[in-house]
Amino acid sequence: MKYVILIWSNPQSRKIWAGLSEAERGSGLRAYAELTAELAGSKEHLAGFYLIDCADAERAAQIAERIPEAAFGLVEVWPVMTYDMPEL
Repeated sequence: MKYVILIWSNPQSRKIWAGLSEAERGSGLRAYAELTAELAGSKEHLAGFYLIDCADAERAAQIAERIPEAAFGLVEVWPVMTYDMPEL
């Protein structure tokens, strides 16, 4: 079974990171690096993603082309299916 772990960036999370000391930020970044190195032992893993809201697939492709790995064929653009929940 595969799972995705989402890490949100928003004004509140950026404020928290900005309020950390240099040593605390360094420690956090080292934790990311250690986890990435451990998980990179797998054959393949999702390195990251952007969830974008734009007019059409052409615009999504234009944005995706700006990602450096796109030049190597390592970026895909897929539509996201949304489900509207009934009002309770």
